[in-house]
Amino acid sequence: MKQFIKRRWPLLLGAFGVALFIGFLYHKGFRITYAPELENSWEAISACAAWVGAIGTILVLWYNHRSIHLAQLGVQQAVNLQLYEKRLELYTALSRDDAFKDTPLEVKIVYSEIIYELYKQISDLCNRKVKFMDELYMVFGFTDGRVEPCWNIGEEQFKKYVKQLDLCIKGQDSRHKKVWIEQKKEIQKIQAEIKKKHFTLEMWMRMALNDSIKNQ
Repeated sequence: MKQFIKRRWPLLLGAFGVALFIGFLYHKGFRITYAPELENSWEAISACAAWVGAIGTILVLWYNHRSIHLAQLGVQQAVNLQLYEKRLELYTALSRDDAFKDTPLEVKIVYSEIIYELYKQISDLCNRKVKFMDELYMVFGFTDGRVEPCWNIGEEQFKKYVKQLDLCIKGQDSRHKKVWIEQKKEIQKIQAEIKKKHFTLEMWMRMALNDSIKNQ
């Protein structure tokens, strides 16, 4: 019932206004009578009909405008809801281990070019980190206890990897040890950069997500 009234309140309001106007005329003594002895004023009738037609046209135009506005509002709300759901999906995916294995194009579409570029930078850094890890396992012939590759911050995996790297460095001669120490510094620098950029990305995406909530 509430939905019925909400969608048709302009017509109901108009009908109520007409009924109120007729009641007012009736109260003032106006009556519809049949009096053939009186001469009809066709000019007055025509003028009244013109006024009624003009008022009716205005009401129809106003009602159509209102209906179009409500339809556009409904479409916009549906679009905002879809945008929010997609943004939420991408934001939630930030916690996955493979979140930055590649850069989804949807990030550019539903967020912004700046967020997409930042996402891509993190993806490049994560792929560099995984490549370093693969090189370690290839060089030192790791088979057991390998750390699963993580295209994200993966703090626990990274700590385990650094421990394995330290053990490998201890068994090297001074010349190779120096090379791997530099490698360790490089990958730690990459990890620090990933964490820094990830914090910024998460903050920006959360702000955009909050804007989507406000637009609901």
